[in-house]
Amino acid sequence: MVHGATLVADRFSNANGAYQFDGVDDYISIDPPPRLNDSAMSVSVWVRYVPRQMDEWSNCIIAAG
Repeated sequence: MVHGATLVADRFSNANGAYQFDGVDDYISIDPPPRLNDSAMSVSVWVRYVPRQMDEWSNCIIAAG
């Protein structure tokens, strides 16, 4: 489920091909989360960010728990 993030053009200019996060409280959650100990899994992300003060979960790209 998308929480606050908005669809934008991706790095190849494809409309609605990426999500933009505000860096404060936007996130995407997967419910139920995949079980990470059952089988192999790969996750790949392309990230472009604006350097800023990072604290707590604001610097998290992927988390489980």
